Amino acid sequence: MGIPAKDQRAQRILERLTSQYLIREEDYVTLHVSKKGERDSFRTLVATILSQTSTDKGAHRAYDRLNQRVGVEPRSLANAPLKSIAAAIKIGGLHRTKSIAIKDLARTVIDRFDGNLDSHLSSLDPARIRDVLMSLPKVGPKTADVVIMTHSLGFSLPVDTHIDRISKRLEFVSLKARYEEVRAALQDLFFEKDYHRIHLLLIAHGRHACKARKPRCWDCLISDLCPYTEKTEQE
Repeated sequence: MGIPAKDQRAQRILERLTSQYLIREEDYVTLHVSKKGERDSFRTLVATILSQTSTDKGAHRAYDRLNQRVGVEPRSLANAPLKSIAAAIKIGGLHRTKSIAIKDLARTVIDRFDGNLDSHLSSLDPARIRDVLMSLPKVGPKTADVVIMTHSLGFSLPVDTHIDRISKRLEFVSLKARYEEVRAALQDLFFEKDYHRIHLLLIAHGRHACKARKPRCWDCLISDLCPYTEKTEQE
């Protein structure tokens, strides 16, 4: 049996986007490492909280200041005054709300996992990791999927606003599809080994061409594969 036509289209989209955009993992705002050079899931969770409703630049600067002034470690954050955390991350926006979320996360990781989230996650069956992550304060499906993907704890494809928009314009899902539907559709269309790559590529494409307002369909290298382009031209 041959590959379904929709899968073939998805692979062509992947190939073209790969040829267009230079993707570097270090550009991804939620990718952080520990002092030992090992990837640290707790740090990724903190970085993800800081990235919410913030620019990449603002989130990076907030993270760096928090690391310098307080330390992005569960015990450091749990013991630090809330105002110290808020002051350190103020540059990233929503500092009061985010400081409470970060402190709650740190306390929970200490209470439940003795401060070592990675050790606990590594002992779990991959099917359980997402549920455990989503049981933490302020950790929803997207944040959990980012941690899973970034740290190779299993296979999951996070969906941000760019990916959601592009998936609907490509008609991979209906316009009313919610997060889990979009995520499931994309995971069916692409191979597991390509989840991280297509995630970053779709974000890059959303920023460059497939914008929320006034998409650059005339400058889109996948326009001939996209139903949205045809609809736009007809209008």
